Amino acid sequence: TTHGQISNLENRAFISEYGGPASSIGALLDDNDGRVSKKEFLSAWKTSAVHNWTTDDVVAWLRSPDLNFPTDLSDKLARLFHDAKIDGTCFPLLAKLEQTFLKKLGIKQHLVRRKIALRSMDAILFGPPVYDNTIKGMDI
Repeated sequence: TTHGQISNLENRAFISEYGGPASSIGALLDDNDGRVSKKEFLSAWKTSAVHNWTTDDVVAWLRSPDLNFPTDLSDKLARLFHDAKIDGTCFPLLAKLEQTFLKKLGIKQHLVRRKIALRSMDAILFGPPVYDNTIKGMDI
């Protein structure tokens, strides 16, 4: 598999998950062009609960079902993020698709960096993931 094929598959997966130009991201930001400008992105981040996350919050997110990394990988990532004191103020750096910040942290696997970038973008635009642990149809 060539790099171009992998990139093409990732792009199709991204479009499948997030929609095309007229996606819900544009609707979320009250923006009809379907694109998220840098200004809109940073505005969403500053008003997001993620902006105030501590390093421990970020480490908990790395270990969450949202990222769904195997335990050994999430342990390694947790150490990297904890040692670098990555908190919510760093999320725009995590979300950059060129992944230079993640490379500097020492994350070698492209798909791991890509997943962190996309999920951090989700967290900025849509807020922290919410996990519903209730059992459907049962009053507890």
